[in-house]
Amino acid sequence: MRVRVGSFNVRSFRGGVHEAAASLGEVVPSIVLLQECGPQLRLERFARAVSGAAVASRQGFGRMRNAIVFGSAWRMVGAPEVHEFQRWGRAIPRGLVAVRLRAKQAELTAVSAHLGLAPDERERHARELVEVLAGLRAPLVLGIDVNEGPDASASRIVAARMVDAFGRAGRGSGTTFPASAPTARIDVVFVRGGAEVADAWVAPAGGSDHLAVVADLEV
Repeated sequence: MRVRVGSFNVRSFRGGVHEAAASLGEVVPSIVLLQECGPQLRLERFARAVSGAAVASRQGFGRMRNAIVFGSAWRMVGAPEVHEFQRWGRAIPRGLVAVRLRAKQAELTAVSAHLGLAPDERERHARELVEVLAGLRAPLVLGIDVNEGPDASASRIVAARMVDAFGRAGRGSGTTFPASAPTARIDVVFVRGGAEVADAWVAPAGGSDHLAVVADLEV
């Protein structure tokens, strides 16, 4: 089954809900993995704009919440799993949300995650992330704001265990931040265990200071 997946840090939709939805293109991904999804009402408006349903991490994550939006072809199997990464001092809460999704011809685990700002924090988060992912069923797709490029330590920890969709089949430079003049590839779709990458690209700017990365998968 061909599945289109997007990962998008939407910056709490401060650039506009409909602008963010429109940037994903005419053929909207059937699964959108969001970081910084912000208030619940904005998330629900975005889900309606892309004709989907949404599940998100706890309100305790504040504006840094993660979410998964999925289209009508999918239904959720069981309860979502939310994990908050360990933090020190006044560090911003970070973590992941994961959900098992089933369609008529496919089933997969979808995960949205967001790593920290400091290099040592990101590395700890990455190690914690891969430990959590090891306990989740494949096929698995991860949308993540790594907050660093593919050659940095945290990115390498994740890439050692999963396939970077853009790295495998991407078109163009893959840079996603800042949206106005992107120079860094910090937003990534990773896959593992029976999800094959057919194509990957970066969406045009709209509604955020990040660009979305989109991948077509065979599951």
